[in-house]
Amino acid sequence: MTNFKLLDPYTNDDSLEIFVEKIIEEKKKKADPISTYHKYYVISSMKEFDEKFSSFPNIDEIYEKIKIEINPFDETEISSHKWFSKSKRLITVINNEFNLINKFPPSTESLPKIIPIIPPEILFKLEKYDILEKDVKSWIWRTIPQINPLEKRISEEEIDKINAYKLLKPLLGNPNLANTLRTMDIANGCGVQCDTCLADSSNISSKFTYESLEKLFKDKLFTGDYDSSADILKNGMLQSDSLRIGSSGDISDHPDAIKIVNMILEETKGLDEYRQKKENRHKISVFTNYRPSRESTLDAFIDLATQNPRLHLTISLPLNINPHVNEEFKKYLKKRENLFYFSKETLENFSKDPNHKGDPPIRYIKKPTNVSITDIGPEGNNSSFSTGRTIDETILEARKIPTIEKNRSIDHSQRGYVKPYLNPDSLWLMTYTTIFESHTLRAFTPITKKNINHISNLTYHPGFKEQPIAWSKIPTTNLKPYKDILKSIRIGAGYQERPVTIVS
Repeated sequence: MTNFKLLDPYTNDDSLEIFVEKIIEEKKKKADPISTYHKYYVISSMKEFDEKFSSFPNIDEIYEKIKIEINPFDETEISSHKWFSKSKRLITVINNEFNLINKFPPSTESLPKIIPIIPPEILFKLEKYDILEKDVKSWIWRTIPQINPLEKRISEEEIDKINAYKLLKPLLGNPNLANTLRTMDIANGCGVQCDTCLADSSNISSKFTYESLEKLFKDKLFTGDYDSSADILKNGMLQSDSLRIGSSGDISDHPDAIKIVNMILEETKGLDEYRQKKENRHKISVFTNYRPSRESTLDAFIDLATQNPRLHLTISLPLNINPHVNEEFKKYLKKRENLFYFSKETLENFSKDPNHKGDPPIRYIKKPTNVSITDIGPEGNNSSFSTGRTIDETILEARKIPTIEKNRSIDHSQRGYVKPYLNPDSLWLMTYTTIFESHTLRAFTPITKKNINHISNLTYHPGFKEQPIAWSKIPTTNLKPYKDILKSIRIGAGYQERPVTIVS
């Protein structure tokens, strides 16, 4: 592994001053400023990092992939130094990246799929608080939020019944967790086990009991305490704008699923009242898979959603090798034409289409505004992820299902961001990664009284509108404009993709 040199625009031969002159010259020729930037600065500077850098495989291809999102500018912008600040920010991002690579080079460890490589951003930030790399690695780290994954299903009687209140009680009232929790699961796995699964979820080994969940949601240290007379909200652990149920699990696996959601809607009325005075409703999102054997549960969820606009229901159609479930879902919709139907215009347009036979695809169905249908398949408008658990490429090609590349640039713009996530195994710190660290693009470690003061110094995912009070003061650099170059640098440095689960 080579040590990369740092960029300094004021000492390099190809300095910013010279670069600006070139830009102005090209501007007069009406050249594209982005391509000019690419041509004169990025490539020339990167090739000067180190002789060994150019010896990496396919380096010329890597340079071609480097794109930097820069807004068009003119000479007045340059003269007011806006361009200089943008360039300095770029240089800072590149330097930080090579600092990380030098400090935490690509791992050569052969790890089980369940064990992720800890993101270097996490190690770097925790090191500032005197937590050594060996200590962080000693924590329980998983690519899925389950401490001891099950390979085989067990009966309902064998599944552990977990007390949610007892699990969280040691952390309730901790200021570092105020307004942080927005995602949870009722079970620590999923009973569906679709052929494709972004989370590559394991079989269920434990579930929360209804009684313990009710006790937890009645505790104001968890839900928050809203004083309507003074219009003051004392933050609980729940985020004040929304709660999502369904991430690595399916709530319909729980016998009390409808009862649980009704209870949550009732116990979060205070948050809803608070949100209505500010801008919107407090939203409860439920993600569930369609299964023919559980149509009665889905009916109850749909009825609940049509009666309560706070509840947003997402029905997911699995992408399996056998499309049987999808065909049954079409029959299910036809039985409920009072809620799910094709518009007259849609039917007419498709009847005129010589290339289309039968009903229009499900994505054209009309439905209640707070009910969504996610269909991943030939008739859907979604692509299958090639991370987590996925179907063999030959099958996907045969069924004409597009896939999303494993090593997405967008993943490199949010790596190292974190947020809490709750299931019966733990309150987890969920860390966003790339395919280089985890095949699920996530890394999980339990939040404890010992590490909470440290991990709250990490960067809470900035993409969420509501930011925790204790975490909101941490500055973060928007990496989206640099996602392509960050990806290219990591590839060039020799990082290897983690193997995904392939169903063939």
